[in-house]
Amino acid sequence: MWCWIGDFNAVCGVEEKRGRRGIHIEENVEVREFNSFLDSLKCIELPLVGKHFTWFSPWGDAVSRLDRCFVSVQWLNKWPNQAQYVLNMSLSYHCPLMINNGVQNWGPQLFRVMNGWFSQKQFLFLLASFLQNFQVQG
Repeated sequence: MWCWIGDFNAVCGVEEKRGRRGIHIEENVEVREFNSFLDSLKCIELPLVGKHFTWFSPWGDAVSRLDRCFVSVQWLNKWPNQAQYVLNMSLSYHCPLMINNGVQNWGPQLFRVMNGWFSQKQFLFLLASFLQNFQVQG
């Protein structure tokens, strides 16, 4: 039983990419190879709720569906009503995904950070300024 969530940097079809450039021949090969890889693993993608695209370019001229959640048959048998919800962007050009079936409570999220950030001189200043302007709703 497994659940695989992430930024795959690949689309499953031409309808999942819009913007400054269309899908080129080499990207069509990438689409075929990505879909073949997913088929070989017997991945099941959870239904998508919310926005259709999960990545937005910083210039606002392109969007793609790069972030996804795949599960195994065993996972889906245990939790059959799950969906992946596309939430609003905040700190990244990617929208976060939330997996939910309306019944399961996964508990609090763990805090994780890359230690390399602490070696950057501006990190603490940036973090402090972000936290001062951060507003929680709900």
